[in-house]
Amino acid sequence: MADKTTSEQLASEVEALKEDIGRLQKDLTDMLASAGTYSREKLHESHLRIRAALAQVRYQTGQKMSDVYEAALDHGAMAMDKGRRTVEQRPLTSLAIAFGAGVLLSWLSERNRQ
Repeated sequence: MADKTTSEQLASEVEALKEDIGRLQKDLTDMLASAGTYSREKLHESHLRIRAALAQVRYQTGQKMSDVYEAALDHGAMAMDKGRRTVEQRPLTSLAIAFGAGVLLSWLSERNRQ
């Protein structure tokens, strides 16, 4: 359930970032369309604002990616712990499954070679 909430949050944050980028693109398009009427000073101010907005989007994207990375690490650690507990609780079953998987992979490998 936590994974679903995290996925939904990430999806909404990605959508928000897309909207921000879309607004930046629209602002840039509007600015370029009317560049002939802008003074050099206004163009410079607009350029600085766009650079600041892009830096903010870059920072937010980095933060979101860092959060996703941390969530993936946590999820991987939980999966490893669950696997270890399963092997500890049912060692013979785990051994039989590992043996069967090895035989199956060996058979598939030999089959592909021929």
